[in-house]
Amino acid sequence: MDGYLGDPEATGAAIDADGWLHTGDLGSMDERGYCRIAGRLKEMIIRGGENIYPREIEAVLASHPGVAEAAVVGVPDRFWGEVVGAVVRPAFDVAEAELADYCRGRLAAYKTPVRWLFHRGVSAHLDRQDSARTCSALSSPEAGLAEAGLAESAPR
Repeated sequence: MDGYLGDPEATGAAIDADGWLHTGDLGSMDERGYCRIAGRLKEMIIRGGENIYPREIEAVLASHPGVAEAAVVGVPDRFWGEVVGAVVRPAFDVAEAELADYCRGRLAAYKTPVRWLFHRGVSAHLDRQDSARTCSALSSPEAGLAEAGLAESAPR
């Protein structure tokens, strides 16, 4: 790739002086040479210095029978920097506490979502690309949840 057409700033940010393209993908290679994609650098949540990959938490949530779809995002927090937030489209009526317990049994405690929003729309698709609105709703519950099509879970 030579660069982004008509966008030298984006080209400079993505391609270094030696011509290497930095995609922002995070991955690892095992001893057999197989690559595993862990997520995207921009999506990584940093909670108190710990790197958290949303894809891992989304996979755990997706394995719960009560979850039709889930998107995990970083929510600004004054103490931790960011905390884990989850937007869930339930397959049936499922409680926040049940999902939190399910995550705690499969993930480290710091990866368990602490903010939850339940999207009750039947045909809607959760889109992490729209995480700015999601983060805004998670960090400020009064910030138009009804307009966003979201309903916050009851406080614990």
